[in-house]
Amino acid sequence: METFYSSVGISLAAETKMRYGQQAGIQDEWKRIISIDSASERKKEIDKFVSAMESNCEKNGFYGREDSVKINQIGNEFRIDDNELYYMFFENLRILKQNHPTEDESRILFHGVLHTVKNYFGGFGANRNVRMALTSVDIEEDIIPSISAQKGRNCSLCAERSSVSHNLWLLTGAESYCVNSTECSFGNVSGEYANDGHMFCVVQIDGIYKVFDPTMQVYMRVSGNPIEKMLKGETFELTTKDGDTYTYAKESKNKLKK
Repeated sequence: METFYSSVGISLAAETKMRYGQQAGIQDEWKRIISIDSASERKKEIDKFVSAMESNCEKNGFYGREDSVKINQIGNEFRIDDNELYYMFFENLRILKQNHPTEDESRILFHGVLHTVKNYFGGFGANRNVRMALTSVDIEEDIIPSISAQKGRNCSLCAERSSVSHNLWLLTGAESYCVNSTECSFGNVSGEYANDGHMFCVVQIDGIYKVFDPTMQVYMRVSGNPIEKMLKGETFELTTKDGDTYTYAKESKNKLKK
């Protein structure tokens, strides 16, 4: 698993980072876990599953509890280290599968990821100051805040929602790309967030690429291979919302781990 760091055009700010991966052979693991009757046994199996994903995170792209996810370059980060998030995910999948037994599995997974992100974080970033405080690193103690600090606080945005979504998609066996770009342009965003970069996911399931953006409420199939476009520095637009443009950086010669 590698991360690409690249310059975008002539922008002075411009770096795009992409974390990606897939764990082979686990596509049916979520179905096995949700079929376990005992809630306590399900949690034990989830703990073992997450631990195995974390132990192989250099290859499968999973954000382990020791990884830090950066919001910006001035000391705001967090760790995805709360297994309650994963308990919630598998419970959502269990209920969805139980209530919609004939539904297409890709839709079950989509709603499972989306519901979990909404349930865990609550509403969108209503208070930027709260969000910054909950992701502020204690430099003296070298303590990076836990994602659990934001649970139910209605303040998380794209970095939190997309990195968590990336982990959840990986637990389903899908191939997921978590993209952090300073060059995304959204015409329908204004105010204090208008000039921010953006993080989102590209997911490949059964050879089909889809943009999964839990912050902008986008889940849409993309024609062709958006990853190839990303590495060529090309853009593509999603017509579901006016002004939503996803801009990518081409691959640089420097490939850095995580």
